[in-house]
Amino acid sequence: MMNDEERYERGRLKMLEERKKNPFSLNQLQFSSIKPPALEEEIEALQNYIGHPLPELYKEICRHFHGGKPQLKCFEDAEGRLVKIGSFYSVVNAKEKGYNIWKVIKNFSQELGRDCLPFAGDSLGLSTFYLKWVNEKVQVWRLLYGELAYEFSDYDDDDENEEEGYYFHVLVNESFDAFLESLYAVEK
Repeated sequence: MMNDEERYERGRLKMLEERKKNPFSLNQLQFSSIKPPALEEEIEALQNYIGHPLPELYKEICRHFHGGKPQLKCFEDAEGRLVKIGSFYSVVNAKEKGYNIWKVIKNFSQELGRDCLPFAGDSLGLSTFYLKWVNEKVQVWRLLYGELAYEFSDYDDDDENEEEGYYFHVLVNESFDAFLESLYAVEK
């Protein structure tokens, strides 16, 4: 019986072989739970807020796979652990009720700052994936919180920040497009 790492590697190699025949497209991620498309003015408002051009594939997600959950959602982090993305945040009018990208921005504004845009949560609800503009290029980062942040860091139990919550930032990929292409299905 194969463990998760072996299944991941087997699926990754199979996917790489298949990709030689077909260039990457978002529908290969097989999204489910798709909501009605984000309006162009909602996407524009988000872009104006962040002050940077949004990646084209992110805009395509907002238009065609809005708020969706990719079925192909596993990737390997820098430490070799498998990580699962949950769903992309809904891009809606900032005043709309419910859990959406604007609520996430508000919740993590202090930890992320103005040059970062959260775009998806993980499948466990213990981290958020965000875009960070560095030298006019967009990178994908992961903000871990709660127990997951303590697990990833060299947290000292005597740290006085414990009451405020603890956050840990991890670089996931140097490119949003490459990040999306790195989402693989783990064979069952």
